[in-house]
Amino acid sequence: MKANEQTTFDSNNPNDRRAMRNKARSSYQKLANLIWPQSTSSQQTAYVQEVGRRLDQLEIFAKYVDKLNREIAKKLCAFHKVEPQALELPSALFLGRQEEQIAFIEAYYLLAWRLLEAAKHVKGFEKMDKKAKGVVKVRNRLIQHPECDGVFEWSYAIVGTTGDIKLKPMPMIAGQPRFLDRGFANNDLELHASIFDAASLSIEIIGDSAIGGRRVVFFFVQGK
Repeated sequence: MKANEQTTFDSNNPNDRRAMRNKARSSYQKLANLIWPQSTSSQQTAYVQEVGRRLDQLEIFAKYVDKLNREIAKKLCAFHKVEPQALELPSALFLGRQEEQIAFIEAYYLLAWRLLEAAKHVKGFEKMDKKAKGVVKVRNRLIQHPECDGVFEWSYAIVGTTGDIKLKPMPMIAGQPRFLDRGFANNDLELHASIFDAASLSIEIIGDSAIGGRRVVFFFVQGK
């Protein structure tokens, strides 16, 4: 047995997150190819296929969100060079792109939640929703049931110079909300790192020679 391979992925780096998403999709596809011949029902096969489709869909949405984030980050940097003391950002700065950004991010979370629901029926992924907590909590508490945290109004926060987004940071009732979004970048990386780890372990258990008996462990750095 070879020593564990350790690689650090930074959630603030879009290239790192893209690499992790690719690893998650590739590893899951290897696992799916092993599971399909052993499926005992058409329903089980359908769930295995759905998880793969949802991963492909998330890649489409995440790539577009990253593109929007880069555009917004450039505008933020340019604005702050001219107005370094400004406390408020003019709405014209984004030319309506923030609405597009929020729409794609919320759609990403809804697709990710459905992926996790389907994954409960795939061997080795039954408790995936316990590992990808960021995605689950944002979907449940800030999109589907915002009233639970007193958040009734559309709001968002732009994080640092990356253009990353945190959903609904402002509670509409007294006191702080019980849950605060860590940001799209953190949640995206956490989800795909969890999928990669679960798929790699399942492949190892099944005995796929592609892993070569080596467990690959990934660490990720959460943005502030």
